[in-house]
Amino acid sequence: MAGRNWANVRRRAAKTAKRLFEDFDGKRRQILTDVCREFYPLGVAGLVKTTEDVADECWYDEEHRLLTCQPLVAVRNGACGFKSHLTPNAGGWFKFKPVGADGDAAVDGEAMDRLTTAVERAFDRSRAYDSLYKLYEHLLVAGFGCLLVTRHPRDVVRVRTLRLGTYAMGVDGEGDVVRVARRFSWTADQILGSFGADGAPERVRDAARKGDLQTRWTVWNLVEPNATGDMRAYDETARELALDDSMVYRSVYWIEGARDDDPQGGVLDASGFTVKPIVAPRLDRELGDVYGRGRGIDALCAARGAQSFQYDILGVSGIRGKPPLVVSSEFKDDGFRAGRGGINYVRFGEQRGALAYPVFAQLPDTADLRVNRQDAEQQISELFFNSSFATIDALKNNPGVKTATEVDNLVRENMERLAPIVMNLERELLDPLVTAVARYAVAAGFAPLTKEDVEAISDVEVEYVSRLHMAAHARRVSDIDAWTARLGQLAALKPEVLDKVDADAVADEYAEMLGVPASVRAKDADVAAIRQERERQAQMQQQAAAMQQMGELAKIGSVPTDGEHLGGMLKDAQENGGEA
Repeated sequence: MAGRNWANVRRRAAKTAKRLFEDFDGKRRQILTDVCREFYPLGVAGLVKTTEDVADECWYDEEHRLLTCQPLVAVRNGACGFKSHLTPNAGGWFKFKPVGADGDAAVDGEAMDRLTTAVERAFDRSRAYDSLYKLYEHLLVAGFGCLLVTRHPRDVVRVRTLRLGTYAMGVDGEGDVVRVARRFSWTADQILGSFGADGAPERVRDAARKGDLQTRWTVWNLVEPNATGDMRAYDETARELALDDSMVYRSVYWIEGARDDDPQGGVLDASGFTVKPIVAPRLDRELGDVYGRGRGIDALCAARGAQSFQYDILGVSGIRGKPPLVVSSEFKDDGFRAGRGGINYVRFGEQRGALAYPVFAQLPDTADLRVNRQDAEQQISELFFNSSFATIDALKNNPGVKTATEVDNLVRENMERLAPIVMNLERELLDPLVTAVARYAVAAGFAPLTKEDVEAISDVEVEYVSRLHMAAHARRVSDIDAWTARLGQLAALKPEVLDKVDADAVADEYAEMLGVPASVRAKDADVAAIRQERERQAQMQQQAAAMQQMGELAKIGSVPTDGEHLGGMLKDAQENGGEA
């Protein structure tokens, strides 16, 4: 890394990161702080604490204690719903299909099954499923989230969810997130353990030698596109780093407060990525908006209402347990104590009822407050899709007296409500995530593809087969079922209508929509060979039957038996021991 002007690299990266954080701080930080206080209290740390204080510790807001956890429960239920129905780790939710393949498509399908299995194993090792759960929480509350997908020497690939408030994002002309600036707090031991001592300032190395585990330094990181080819002439950082043209993205780490005379100008590390490492889905994003709008913003008033109603319920419960009293002023000097285990001092000869009585003639009730709180909590549950997921699970697990068709229709209706969210997540989350993990798995030799597989496949695409995606397929299956059933009824009157049905095409559609693996489906070439052999056998049977029939007819004289006709030939063959 010697010979490069690292101070210039650091200054340009710091300028870009500062601009991204200024935009985030000015437009998003305050509203996200308010939302996270109500829905995601652990996520507030990155928004309100200083960078030096934000490490990996759990954080509790002493000034804002939650009286009801229902908003947080709604968030977690929604995140669990997307996790279990869209990207479940206990079952396949995606598969690869060949596109533009040369040769036998069925062979390509088997290769794709092997690739799918390998990428599923890579997902299991990458910690992606733990990260996806946290990502769904961020999406629901804040409206955006960010994963970093990077190569890992042991586990092939590593997927991490960035903490809210510790990063800011930038978009390109199409509105896609292409830049992420991060800032976090590390000790000297963490810095040297991750980046080595080459770029670390002397004060960091000195703290490491002393075993100082208390002092923390702010570390910055900028991930952005790396100019290659002719575009490198317009990008000073790309010219300075001189990364290989295969590195489509670059990453620069530096330490805050670095000086130009520090080793490498304060740059701790600079590297490149052959795959875009940023996966940043957003909800309800408008054109030109960097960050999406989360359901936490929509439900903020309801969440505050639920907290307020719970506070009032606790207050009323306290009044009912120990109601305030009106006490005669005669006890002002003598003292008066009322309550559990308390002693009331009265003067003999006086009636207690005239000296002390409750302030309320009728103690307040919490029924209305509880109804209002339940209404607020129901509104929150609806906004976080709890009702849709609960209905789906209840119908699937406890169908009751409903028929299978009614259950499927209700499940499909609830899943179709999520269709806009799923389509957006498919484009901004699933496609880039699966593509990145697959490319790292193939590059590392983790995917068991043979040379013939690679040569036979010119391109692949991802097909999603999660429960949410299969709901859309189920509708197509139902449509085909209804069509074929009606054709069957019509065929009773007009059999030739069945000529409209391409049975092979119907079978292929069923296999695709139901996610049937290629390994259990017969190859097209094998099907053609089977049918050809079946046709040949049928022809032989027909010929044998015809010969037998002609022989029988010849015996009874129904056909000519002279040597010029077939009957005569058959008779001669029979008389001559089978030789005609």
